[in-house]
Amino acid sequence: MPPILPDGQRTEWDGIVPAGNMLLFMIVIASSVFLPLITGLLLFKRLGPDMRLLLLLLMIVAMVECYTFYLVMNHRSPYWVHHLYAPIEYSLIAIVFSFWQQKALVRKLIRVSIPPFVIFCLWDIFGGGDLHDLNALTASVAYTLYVGISAYTLVNLDHKNIRSTFNDYRFWIGTALLVYSAGGLAYFSFHHTVVVDYLVQIWVIHGILNIVAYLMYSVGYICQARLWSRAGA
Repeated sequence: MPPILPDGQRTEWDGIVPAGNMLLFMIVIASSVFLPLITGLLLFKRLGPDMRLLLLLLMIVAMVECYTFYLVMNHRSPYWVHHLYAPIEYSLIAIVFSFWQQKALVRKLIRVSIPPFVIFCLWDIFGGGDLHDLNALTASVAYTLYVGISAYTLVNLDHKNIRSTFNDYRFWIGTALLVYSAGGLAYFSFHHTVVVDYLVQIWVIHGILNIVAYLMYSVGYICQARLWSRAGA
């Protein structure tokens, strides 16, 4: 998910309309999702159901990125888009990572966590929150869960050496989610407590981590395509 611009200069919505270097940086962040998306589409025939499901998520992310950019540039709040996106993102990521769990109980717990999180997001939208405000609460909870899921998955990968680890697509996707969620957790957790000047710096770091995560997703797609090619040889 693209890092939302920190609150600041007053426009028709309570956010900064980017210009200059900030605009260029936002374009780079928004367009970086197309690297793993295009990589996955080119390798689609050599992907398993887990990575194809992740590809669906990347397609949704690309649409969210583009529409967010359009709204921001037209002085309109993009926050409501991210309220709706949060439960979709969590559901797809939870399903993908559940495929990789060796223990049936862990796999079941990850999938069972989806309905409560969706209900929590719906409550935040219709009961306790505001569609035109940043979804800091639901995003912070999601990123906390992502850190736990990705870290557990990485720790339990069965590898005998460094080479086998780097050739495992699950390592790259798990590391990408850990990087992405760590940056997101820092940004959303401190969004309402840090002064704007420092928040912009955190936003920049969050954006850089997003780009790194997308690069790792791309490597993950290449690794799985190689795996499927060797299996079919």
